Amino acid sequence: MPAYAGVPLRDAHGTDVRFVDARTADERCWTEVGASDGTVVVSTTLDSVAAAAGELVAAGRKPDTPSP
Repeated sequence: MPAYAGVPLRDAHGTDVRFVDARTADERCWTEVGASDGTVVVSTTLDSVAAAAGELVAAGRKPDTPSP
């Protein structure tokens, strides 16, 4: 689906992709994906997007990380 929408999940260097279900993610999960440079695909509701982004930033993801 992301490729169909024009959103590449990997760059030319083949960085890793991690999928997170925000409803079931625990602190360890957020810490692992927050520290990663790879693409993170977060499954969440529209109402919870800001909270999921906050979890990623709190876990070390740069706040200026681009999102499609």
